[in-house]
Amino acid sequence: MRHPLASACSLQVWDVNGWLSAHRPDPVLGIGMIDFGGSAVVHMSAGLCGFLGTLIIGPRIGRFDSNGKPVAIAGHSASLVVLGTCVITDERGEALGGILVEA
Repeated sequence: MRHPLASACSLQVWDVNGWLSAHRPDPVLGIGMIDFGGSAVVHMSAGLCGFLGTLIIGPRIGRFDSNGKPVAIAGHSASLVVLGTCVITDERGEALGGILVEA
């Protein structure tokens, strides 16, 4: 299921009538925008959702003491960091490979 914000952002770039599209008769600033592989729309909507989420949720519980000073957070599992890096690298390779095959 797609998120409504992602759909709204993607329509503005990918649709011929979107206000950011370079394919409309009167593009923004006379040039518009062409999105290679969907990366700009994906990262723009993800960044906006992350920013709004942090504004709504606020800082982590226990992140600040009663005086408002930051509290050091204990280190995390190195094995989970390596596992996460491997997963992201693998997925990025598959996604970029799929884009290049399509082109």
